[in-house]
Amino acid sequence: MNIDLKPLYNRSKEDINISGKYTIPKDYFANNKDVIAINDILVDGYIYLDEEDMLWAKLNITGKIDLKDSISLEDVKYPIKIEFDDMIEENYKKDE
Repeated sequence: MNIDLKPLYNRSKEDINISGKYTIPKDYFANNKDVIAINDILVDGYIYLDEEDMLWAKLNITGKIDLKDSISLEDVKYPIKIEFDDMIEENYKKDE
């Protein structure tokens, strides 16, 4: 997912809403044989800059991850609920 952060850095917006439903592409977890799929993950939150120009995200993430049970080898839907409120490392391109 690419998010245009220019409105934050030029202070034309206080935050950027990233709420929505997301599917994680299979190539992100292709080396993990236990994960079958990560579909329909609901994200509700936003990204913002603090007064020192540090990038932060405040997110609530919910959904289910499809896993392979390591004992029975049956498919299992594992529920997740994550509250994320932390600084984001600078692993983005400022010009995009």
